[in-house]
Amino acid sequence: MIENMVVNLELSKELKRLGMPQKSEFWWSNFHYIEHAGLIKNEHFMIGYGQDADYLEDEHIGLGYEQYSAYLSDELLRWLPAFTNIMFNEQEYCIQADYAEYHKEYDKSLPNTLAKLLIYLITNGLLKVEGLR
Repeated sequence: MIENMVVNLELSKELKRLGMPQKSEFWWSNFHYIEHAGLIKNEHFMIGYGQDADYLEDEHIGLGYEQYSAYLSDELLRWLPAFTNIMFNEQEYCIQADYAEYHKEYDKSLPNTLAKLLIYLITNGLLKVEGLR
């Protein structure tokens, strides 16, 4: 399922709050499009694709819709330090970065593990969001 291949909703919200670019193949949203009915607001978030999350936000600003990039692993890897090690045991991923200081993150999902590391680096001033594209 696609939910296992992208960053979860909670981490996606945090990445957006921190100012990460909202450019991804997939996104979380609380609306969906039904042919002949247009946009329908949904109380539950679903995964969509086809447009960047920031495009949808611009188009539907003020209508109560929320959307967040649901990054794939390769979309997050481009923003991580060059010396990032990814390991997997039978239960979870471990990612360690030697980026001004040594740090590890763990999760059963590779995209979530990468997102946690990015959040750590940004929150601790080790990575500047302004330079990311």
